This record gives sequence, C-alpha cells and structure tokens, in this order.
Amino acid sequence: MEEVFHLAIFRPFAPHDESLEPLFQRHGFRLTVYDHFDQALEIETSDPHAPKAIAVPLRLADGSSGISTCLKLRSTPEVGDLPVVGISFSPERPVIQAFYEVGADRVVVFPFEPELVRFELEALSLRLKSYREQLRTSREQSGLSKSVMTAFNLFREGLLLFNTNYELSSANSSARTMLSIGSELSERDANQIEKIFRQLLVEHVKRQAAGIGEHAESHFETHVARLSGGSFRSSVRVRSLHALDGHFFGLAAALTDLSELEQLAAVLDQAQRTRSFALLAGAASVRLLDPSHQQMIVSPINKLSEILSQEERSAPIESLLATLLEFLDVVINPSVSVKVDVREPGRVALTPPDFFQLLGHLILHAVQFAGKAGEAKVEVLPNAPGEGIPIMVSAKSTKITPPIPSDYLSRLIEGDLAPNPHNKRLDEPRIATGLRAAQTLAEKYRTTVEYRMPEPGVMKLRVKVPACYRHKGRT
Repeated sequence: MEEVFHLAIFRPFAPHDESLEPLFQRHGFRLTVYDHFDQALEIETSDPHAPKAIAVPLRLADGSSGISTCLKLRSTPEVGDLPVVGISFSPERPVIQAFYEVGADRVVVFPFEPELVRFELEALSLRLKSYREQLRTSREQSGLSKSVMTAFNLFREGLLLFNTNYELSSANSSARTMLSIGSELSERDANQIEKIFRQLLVEHVKRQAAGIGEHAESHFETHVARLSGGSFRSSVRVRSLHALDGHFFGLAAALTDLSELEQLAAVLDQAQRTRSFALLAGAASVRLLDPSHQQMIVSPINKLSEILSQEERSAPIESLLATLLEFLDVVINPSVSVKVDVREPGRVALTPPDFFQLLGHLILHAVQFAGKAGEAKVEVLPNAPGEGIPIMVSAKSTKITPPIPSDYLSRLIEGDLAPNPHNKRLDEPRIATGLRAAQTLAEKYRTTVEYRMPEPGVMKLRVKVPACYRHKGRT
C-alpha cells in the first residue's frame, strides 16, 4: 500500500477551493486545511503525525496574499524549516518569481501533476530530517560538551557521556582523575574507555528495552580499569539521554569510587576502636592517679604528663615497639598488614612515653593511609654516628585512584580533619592532626618528621632520633 503524504494547505480563494483539495486527495495526500495563518503555528514539527509540508495558494480564502503568507512562514521559527510549495493559478513569471523570492521550495501552476509534487516534497522532507539530525548532533557535541560539561566539572562524581554508538564524547574532571585520562582526550583513550564501559552500556539499553529499572537508570557495582594500570571498585549509574522532542541521543555514566568510601569507612572504624582504647587507658590512668577512687581528679592529663616527664631519656627500641603494637592491635583494622623490621637492637635518648607516643602517631597515620587491605611497615635502621637512629614508617594503599583536587571529602580521607580556615585556600597543603602531634614530640629532641609520597598510593615517614649511649646498669 502506498504511503500517504501529510500536507497542510491554506484554503484557496473561491472558486479554486472546490477543485484543489480533491486533486491532492486523489494522488496520495492526506490534507489538513487551514483557514488562517495562526492555525499553522500549532504544528508540532517533532510529531511524526504532523504535516510534513505546507501548500500556499496565491490567494487565500480570507483574501490575504499567498506571497505574504509564505514570507510569514519563513520568518516564523516554529514552522520556518518546513517545505513550502506555492500554488499559482497564473503562469505569469513575476508571480512565480515572487514566490521563490519569499522562500518557497517549489512553485507549481494549476493544473499540475500532484504525484510529481509529492515526490519532490518527500525528497525535501528527507533532507529536512537529515538536516535536523545533523543540527541535533552538532548541538549535543558543541553545547553539551562545552558549556554543560564545564558545569559538570564542579561535581566530585565522575561523569562520562557516550553517543548512541557507545563512543565516548566527554568526561568531566573527576572522571579524568579516576580513569587517568589526560587533559586532551585522544582517540586511543576514547577507544579504551569505550571498551571498559561498553558491556555496562549495552546491558543498560537491554534493560530499558525490556522495561526493567526505574527512571531510565541502571545501577552496577564493578571493578573499573584505569588507563594507567590497575582497577578500582566503583558504583556505575547509567542513564539514557533524550532531547526535548524525546529523541534518544546518548548515555551518561556516573562513577563513584567505592574504594575511596571504603577507606573513609576504615578511618571511621579505626576512630571507634581508638575511642574504646582511649577509655580503657583513661580507666588505667585513674587507677594510677587515685588508687582508692575516693576523690575527683582535677586536670588528669596535666597530672599524667607531669608523671611521665619524670622518666629517664632512655627507651628500649624492641620491647617498647612490641608493647606498642600489642596496644594498637585492638585499634588497627585486622585487614591492614603491619610489618616490623628492627635492624639493630638498642636504645634511643627519648623518654619511653615520648618514644611510645611518637611511634604510635606515625604508625596510626600510616595505617590510616594504607586503608582497607593496605600495608604498613616500620623499619628501625642502624645508628648513624652524628645523625641518630633513622626510623622509617611507610604505607602502601590499595586505593589507586588519586584524590580529587581541592575537595573536602578527599581531604577527610587523607586525614585532614580540621575545617578549612577562611584565610586559607582549600588546595593549600596542611599537616594532619596526628602528624602535627608527632612533630611536636620530635621537636623536643631537636629533630623533625619528614613526609613524602614517592609514587601514588605510597607514603613514607622518617624521623631520626638520638641514640642512647649510656643507661642505668650498663657501662
């Protein structure tokens, strides 16, 4: 069965109205007849059932000019790109020329061959459809990737945009950080990203076609590969993208680094363990300060500090480190591996409480950096005369994605728990609370805590403490 072409036509001035409409209807046209111009403004060009072209007689039933009506059509955005055929009932060249000058795509003189007109209008409609598709794609690639993606760069969640062929078109700054995409998206990088996410995108499209899921969104938890190597656990939310006219033009994938959240969860868990340990230590301190438990202890921390300051500046390395680790065993997450390597037994010229606290702060900071399933290591190197005993505390994290620059949550995960002062920039480096306490202890002995990250996911701390050459009971 031959397809019917939907044509809108302004009612012509009598007596032509009685012959023009039947002529079109007999040759594969479905007509929508307008009596005045405002009716044409109701055409929804995105509606597949709307008229695909408009026919304008030289003179309309309301007495208005077809030339001026054609001009108004071309200057009206709502219908300005629809094909227009002008119908003249006179073969005079100035009339035909006038129609073309105001924007008519085709001018016919009555009587005419309607089938030839339909062929031409169908060709024009196909070209218009192709033009609209190109325009839509252009808007998506320029407008979406530039202005909207600039706004999306403010989000800490990684965002990737793909076209209908699952090809990567844009990535915001957080996604670039997570996936190690360079500042310029190369064709090679785009192809790799497509391979990483293609299976998820295809699965999402299948789910939507089957009517599975709410709000055109699919959720996945998977390991996502980075272009620089390695992978991280991520929550991936995929959503279909549609234009205002309902046209499907691509897919968006939002990434949440679950390894980052797991590391933060480990920090919070360690804080809960530390709280229990602190209360236990406090209870033991009360027993020390008031064995009878009959009086209120005022300023207990100051009293403890006073007692501890009376200790001799001589601390055994091996036994005190072993005792410290026994205490920290109730604090450190069991998934974190802590290794110890004492190259040369000896003593340091620090009071045992200071040495205990100094090493405790360094180890706990390393454990926090290592995160879930990470590794921390303590190395006590041989004494270097004139320099002291180097103590190295290192950590290796299983989290391979770098922190998001200038981000509060990333700072919290890295151990910076202090609120950002108004007189400092967010990206200004600040020392973590535990390391600041360790540094205060080190300064009492004219030394300092050195901090560096030789590579992503690896942290090293070093402090050189003075060796103790004399001790009670020894010569």
